[in-house]
This record gives sequence, C-alpha cells and structure tokens, in this order.
Amino acid sequence: MGPSIRGLREAGTGSDEFREAIRQLRTQAAQRVAQLLESDQKKRYRLMRAEAKSGSYRQENVWVLDGGKPVALGLTVGISDGTYTEIVRGDIAQGTQVIVGLSLDGS
Repeated sequence: MGPSIRGLREAGTGSDEFREAIRQLRTQAAQRVAQLLESDQKKRYRLMRAEAKSGSYRQENVWVLDGGKPVALGLTVGISDGTYTEIVRGDIAQGTQVIVGLSLDGS
C-alpha cells in the first residue's frame, strides 16, 4: 500500500481524490486480509476495523534507548489484537527497537 500512496502523492492527486484513493486501498487491503482469516478471526477483524473507523484512537508511550537512557515517545495508537498494535501517528521509524520489559537482576 505504501508505494501506491507514494505514487498518488507524486502524481499530485488532489486532496479529495487522494482521500478516496486511500479509502479504496484500505478497503482492498482489508478484503485481502479477510480472505486469509478463519471465521472466528474474521469476526474479531470486523470488530477491530469497526473500532478503528469509530476513531477510538488513544495516546500511549513507548520507551526507547537514547544514549543509553530510556526515553518515552508519545504515539497515537489504533486497533490492537494484544500482540500487534496499529501506530496511527508518532515519531518512530519502522524497525526501531523498543523497551518491552525490565530486568530486576540488573542484567
């Protein structure tokens, strides 16, 4: 989907056309995902998409190391299945390592 959106931007697509094209790309992607799911997964997926459409985004922090010290990055997150969470907005690059826990023994 990223290359398609980039192509729309580079083509100078107008804002209304751009929004509609993104909506269509998201719908197509959702249909492809749904084809891969089993019936119980499809039900959860529909619920997750409905939640995302309702605009129920929330603010969360994720912690990263900067110069050996933990730093909080504020993110806007969307849907989550408990393992993966959609990042809607925030200054974090794909592949950035995040702190997911702490060691009580100091190692």
